[in-house]
Formats: sequence, C-alpha cells, structure tokens
Amino acid sequence: MEPAELTETQRHALRLCASGVRRGRVAELVGVDPATLWRWRQLAAWREGLAELLEAADAEAADDLRALRGAALEALAELLADAPPAVRLAAAREVLARTGTAGDTRRPALADLSTLTDAELTLLAGY
Repeated sequence: MEPAELTETQRHALRLCASGVRRGRVAELVGVDPATLWRWRQLAAWREGLAELLEAADAEAADDLRALRGAALEALAELLADAPPAVRLAAAREVLARTGTAGDTRRPALADLSTLTDAELTLLAGY
C-alpha cells in the first residue's frame, strides 16, 4: 500500500522506482527534475512506501518460484531418467546437499549416499 502523504505524481514515481526504472528515466517520465526526485527519495513516506512495494514484489516472486517447483522437479526427473548413472548419482548428491538431507542421520540411506566418494558412486553405477 502506498503512503497517502505522497502526491499522485510521487506515488507514480515510487511505483516506477520500485519496478526497477532508472532514476533519471523516472524523473523524465513523471516530468520532474532529477533533484526533485532525489528530495522525494529522502522522505520517510517515500522510503516506507518503497519498502512496502519491494516487500510485496519479493513475496510475489517467492510465490511464483514456489509454484514452479513441481514443474521443475518433473523436468529434472525426465532429464535424469535418460542420463548416464554417474550423472544421476551426481544430481542426487547435489539435491541431497542443497536440501540439507546429506547428513541427516534420521535417513541413513540418504546420509550414506551423500558421503560416498566418486569412485564408490562409479562402482554403484556399474562402471
């Protein structure tokens, strides 16, 4: 939500800044001198409004990424199905490392796989 203390022109400039438009271009688009835009950026209402807009954008981006997780996992599974065993094992190690399950003692099989050396993985893969 944008602060009511700002004028419509200031709120428009704030939205442009929050969307990543360069400051010089923002000043041009809203019809003010860059020095005026600089002064607006010093206002508490501006800083609060910018923080709110950026927080909302971050939350939306995080939601969008979470929504893509299923499709990403399906795509990875499809690609790995035809990959050589060594590639599949390397991918498994990476997934375990990134999800924090590599050293999980509650899951001994996962913990054991993540600690195998490349030579041991190659033997398991049948090479």
